[in-house]
Amino acid sequence: MRPLGPHWMVASHDGIWDCAVSGVVDVPHTSNLVAVGDTVWILPDNIQESTATIVKVEERTTVLSRKAAGRSRREQVMVANAEQLCIVVAAAQPDYKKRLIDRYLIAADKGELAPMIVVNKIDLIPDEYRPDFIDDLRVYSDELGIPVMFTSTTTGEGISELEQHLQAHVSLLAGPSGVGKSSIINLISDIPQTVGEISRKYDKGRHTTTAAIVIPLRNGGTAIDTPGIREFALWELGLDELPYYFEEFVPFAENCRFNSCSHTHEPGCAVKSAVEQGLVDEERYVSYLNIRAETSDR
Repeated sequence: MRPLGPHWMVASHDGIWDCAVSGVVDVPHTSNLVAVGDTVWILPDNIQESTATIVKVEERTTVLSRKAAGRSRREQVMVANAEQLCIVVAAAQPDYKKRLIDRYLIAADKGELAPMIVVNKIDLIPDEYRPDFIDDLRVYSDELGIPVMFTSTTTGEGISELEQHLQAHVSLLAGPSGVGKSSIINLISDIPQTVGEISRKYDKGRHTTTAAIVIPLRNGGTAIDTPGIREFALWELGLDELPYYFEEFVPFAENCRFNSCSHTHEPGCAVKSAVEQGLVDEERYVSYLNIRAETSDR
């Protein structure tokens, strides 16, 4: 299912329906009434024109959500009922940002999605720099146990491995614009998506996917291609729960002098000591500090 202006395109066993949402739709949640990936009940309006009305939305098993843009305190569910979150970034053009990866990982944990990291455009990294490049992301694969794959839609490197991870699953591909999400899907599905070039002036991708789209994969499974984003504000994240999303902190936090240690300024903080000793990744710790500062400002 995908949005079409104020309407939604809904796939059923007997075709595609152009659907509006009923004013009295039955929903089991308080966030946006309908999201891409929802299982819905429809009431046909005109069978010949394939128009219908959404009258009920089933309970969601997973969600990827964020705080809606602007000052409103509202949850925006981007996709529902996916199994996996593929965090797609680029090795270069545009460069990846670990801060964004860390935010997606928290959102995946909160939404019950299994995460993986896909680093596309690996062909842009010269062979002599690859070991250092891969080592920079080792914290995710070696310490956190998150699959990290390196792909290139130009050379085909890593595409078969990624396709195996996506097979027989509903997988959500999310990340900034211009990292190659649509290009990846074009290689593993029979439904081509529009792809665009990188803006050389700003080194940012141009938006070519304007709404999340559900796409069947050639060898089984389903991919959901989402529009690129530049910022990802986490929804309903409390200061007390934040450290637990940085699971590598937990073994050290048990040795902090204060039970309520925030791991920011307290004396005797075992987490800060672990960062100084190189036992906790410094960039992950900086991500924690940034998210904590943002959370406390709300």
